[in-house]
Amino acid sequence: MEPKVFKVRAEQVGSEDVSMFLRTAISREFKGEYFISNETTMDRIDPATREMQKIRAFLIEANGKSQTVYFDITDLSAAKKSNNSWGL
Repeated sequence: MEPKVFKVRAEQVGSEDVSMFLRTAISREFKGEYFISNETTMDRIDPATREMQKIRAFLIEANGKSQTVYFDITDLSAAKKSNNSWGL
């Protein structure tokens, strides 16, 4: 079973720093105390479309459990090439 990957679009981020945007999203999801123990960016092939994706993954520690949250930032990476204002 493939993990759930949340797609992030440039319109959602606006002029905000990408890392800050993603951390805010995590904060809203985990409402309360949590700790980001690892963050990594990787390339992977989308099994459905067979296209390359840029994924940012966060390992979250919350309530005594570990969980990885994945964000597809492919659109942001493409936008960065034409507008170099995001911190990718």
